Amino acid sequence: MRVILVRHGQTEWNKTGKFQGHSDVPLDQVGRDQVEATAAYLAGEKLEAVYASDLSRAKDTAKAIAAHHGLEPVCDRRLRELNMGRWEGLDFNTVYSQYRQEYDAWYGNEDGVIPGGEGVKDVEKRVLAFLREVAPKHEGTIAIATHGGVVKAVLAYALGPKYLWEQRVDHASVTIVTFDGEQIEPEAINIVPWQQQ
Repeated sequence: MRVILVRHGQTEWNKTGKFQGHSDVPLDQVGRDQVEATAAYLAGEKLEAVYASDLSRAKDTAKAIAAHHGLEPVCDRRLRELNMGRWEGLDFNTVYSQYRQEYDAWYGNEDGVIPGGEGVKDVEKRVLAFLREVAPKHEGTIAIATHGGVVKAVLAYALGPKYLWEQRVDHASVTIVTFDGEQIEPEAINIVPWQQQ
């Protein structure tokens, strides 16, 4: 199965540097424009299905993609962003001043867990469970509208943990992988259609 992972477009919280996690923050106008450019870029793909996180920023991204293919997105909670726990709604400076020890223990550590939230391994586990569940249904290409942490977890599973911390995943970017039921093989990473206009 070929999987096109699309990170959602920009939100107000992205713009102001706040940790979002499971908070349901909608796309802003810039994010909607980014998503439309990415949806147009993917219009030539032959998609069997479009899946999405159940958070509105990903759902709206999926709807834009699906509209070009006559499909309805299917939402699944397992495709949500990393749960940021007590950090949700806070900006980096606030997190680093109030939770410095916890942040330092989490950042760069694939086994680290955010206070009151999740670790990257939790995200990897739930996303792989989702992929294993849908893989038998699809021989061709699917699209998944999701979050930066999910895309990074998939890349880290495929290529190693450094991708969690070093790989850039832009808003409304496209990362393409193949999945055989166990192995993930990257085909393209962080294509940004809205920057190519």
